[in-house]
Amino acid sequence: MDKNTTMGPIATRSGLETLKDQCERAKKYGDKVLYGGESPKDPKLSKSTFFMPTVIEVKNEESPLFKEETFGPIFSLMKIKDEKDVIRISNSSRYGLGAAIFTKDEHKAEEVASELEVGTTYINHHPDWDVMIPEGGFKESGYGRYGGMKGCHEFSDIKTVWVGK
Repeated sequence: MDKNTTMGPIATRSGLETLKDQCERAKKYGDKVLYGGESPKDPKLSKSTFFMPTVIEVKNEESPLFKEETFGPIFSLMKIKDEKDVIRISNSSRYGLGAAIFTKDEHKAEEVASELEVGTTYINHHPDWDVMIPEGGFKESGYGRYGGMKGCHEFSDIKTVWVGK
């Protein structure tokens, strides 16, 4: 309940164990933990479901951090050769919720974004949300859309009633 808190715990003990397991398995695939990857050292926090913010360099597409969704403070980095490789690797994922592209060449970023199989792409921008804009994922990410009129229809059951004269 500390007002200075900027990040809370993982919602469940099983969620925490899943994150720890993903990090341990990632190491077996050669991924390199650059920061974090464990529970906090503080005794008050280590008994709870807190997990340190984590940065991991993913070495290949077989890594659990590439193939599985992580529901916690894990940021994965992967070195990629060029735009074609970005598109190929990104689209090989079974997920497609969102992507972020940071570059000086916004025109090239728009070209790449048009090829990505994701629901939302941010270019030189952090994730944001506007209730008027429908968002959602592709492939195995999310169910339908939320936001905007499209989102309203996702949460509606349309019913037709005919009345004779």
